[in-house]
Amino acid sequence: MAAKEEYSENVQKLMNNPKNIRNIGIISHIHHGKTCLTDNLAAAAGMMAQQLVGERMLTWIDDQERERLMTIYGATVTMAHQWNNEPYLINLMDTPGHVDIN
Repeated sequence: MAAKEEYSENVQKLMNNPKNIRNIGIISHIHHGKTCLTDNLAAAAGMMAQQLVGERMLTWIDDQERERLMTIYGATVTMAHQWNNEPYLINLMDTPGHVDIN
């Protein structure tokens, strides 16, 4: 089984345990490191290489975001994480840092 399929199955199992689901929104002003923090957390969860943190910008889903070097649209990342030998599902939202948040 491919690693991506294995990860998806693990996330689906974790979705059945609501007490171990955490929803987190990263909110701050424009250019204060929200997307870089998201990349760091994704790397810590094994979703991307540590070397790509701050370059990949995992939640930038639109070409405009890469062109303007800023988050325009809110985007989420779902991560599986272990804490004290307990599995958790973390839904992390990277938000834009401007007033027109949608």
